Amino acid sequence: EVMAAQVASASGGCFPWRRLRKLKQRNEVLEHIMSVRNSPKLHAARLFEDMRAEVLRVEAELLAAGRLDEKGDVFHLKLQEVDQALSDPSCDLRAVIAPRKARYCRAKEAKVCPMLVDSRCRILKPNIVQGEP
Repeated sequence: EVMAAQVASASGGCFPWRRLRKLKQRNEVLEHIMSVRNSPKLHAARLFEDMRAEVLRVEAELLAAGRLDEKGDVFHLKLQEVDQALSDPSCDLRAVIAPRKARYCRAKEAKVCPMLVDSRCRILKPNIVQGEP
């Protein structure tokens, strides 16, 4: 919208094509810079998509082998634990998942979500003075 407004305002004057050409060149440079700025984010998103697809494939494998109880359990594991589970069939994944899943379920049932948590995981609450409207 801003670029369109600038193009419209640049089209007036004695030599509008010069101003318009400069404006278009500047906009092309800005579009290139913005693509350079966003490129790492797009690559990271693609990487996470590929990682998630692979984790879901491994989850299906572990479910088929009877080592996981239900879909989504693999997300209670760390990647190192998934690697260990793939290399060591005697690894008890249910024992690792159970406490984490219980904590997740408790958090999911919470009625109030804290607005602010500091770096030490302390919930910060506003100083509310009683009796004021």
